[in-house]
Amino acid sequence: MKFALLFGFLIGVALPNDLARGQTSFSLLSLKDASIRKIDLEMLSKPTLFMIFQPNCSACHLQVRDLQCLKNKYEVILIGAYSSESSLRQEYRRMGRSYESYLGEDAFLKALNAKQGLTPELIMYKKKKSQHLLGLTPCTEIAQK
Repeated sequence: MKFALLFGFLIGVALPNDLARGQTSFSLLSLKDASIRKIDLEMLSKPTLFMIFQPNCSACHLQVRDLQCLKNKYEVILIGAYSSESSLRQEYRRMGRSYESYLGEDAFLKALNAKQGLTPELIMYKKKKSQHLLGLTPCTEIAQK
């Protein structure tokens, strides 16, 4: 077994892991202050909107500003992805820090079923069901979902 794990690591083969067994709980690193928050996708207490962003995404900046109409309807959480931690921290600061923001690790992005590299991506969780929107989406349209 040790050989198989080592061999899989060396050649990049995907071996069975928690995600394959339905991992829903993640410890995410804050882009604001490096604290850790545990998020369990099965245990979200209120409707939650995850907005995935990446550096140099002007549509992401516009989307963040437009999410104000959802304050009473969703918990909004920004997820930085597809770049280095330092680049994502800088981008988060440029966005105005109006929402919590976390580093989007691969396992978490896979659990969200995120579309690789496409931003902004909005993933809405309500009652253990998710809905995806790609690209800049008016807040009024999101609120109707």
